[in-house]
Amino acid sequence: MCALPPTRRATWRQVLQCLWLLAVSTPLMAQVGLQRGALPAKAGVVPEEAGQAAAAASAAAASALAGAASAAPLAAAAAAQTLLDEINRWRALGASCGAKRMPSAPPMRWSALLHRAAELHVRDMAPQRGGSIGHTGSNGSDVGQRAEAAGYRWSSVGENVAAGQPTASSTLAQWMASPGHCSNIMNAAFADVAVAGLHLPGTTYNHYWVMVLGRP
Repeated sequence: MCALPPTRRATWRQVLQCLWLLAVSTPLMAQVGLQRGALPAKAGVVPEEAGQAAAAASAAAASALAGAASAAPLAAAAAAQTLLDEINRWRALGASCGAKRMPSAPPMRWSALLHRAAELHVRDMAPQRGGSIGHTGSNGSDVGQRAEAAGYRWSSVGENVAAGQPTASSTLAQWMASPGHCSNIMNAAFADVAVAGLHLPGTTYNHYWVMVLGRP
């Protein structure tokens, strides 16, 4: 388990160390990847029902944020292409993810459906956990179930979460410096990606981030 100092802004070294500890800590794993078959299919779920589930999750997230009027989402649509270009530059170059050398990978596409899944989780995650991070939603959902609820039918899906950095770009750099997160980003099995962030002043980390990756 990892805790950053709540009374002052953490240094980048502390946050980076925290991300590494989260990556190896079972209760707060910071990255996850699934392939179809790893989760039992949810019987009877059709696209219309998936839309209803996403709407219900959105309403629940809005309720969780009631009273936190200063909370502001950080992943603006205008910045999506810039962030996607940065992610794809990393993939084009290849990367050393810890001791493992990952070869260059094809560029990914920005997915509005995965962004919906990422945004719902980041809005649910931070308030429900009192400013902590994790992969399990307040309703017990995992990344595969959230992606499906957002309408994304996946064969592979993964998720990175982080907290502490004020920008998506600095968070991406942290993920690339952590072996597990880096491996998710460099995984050639993923074709789509999206990142969502949330600023919650006065909470433990202040800034919270979720990246969801997938392939239909």
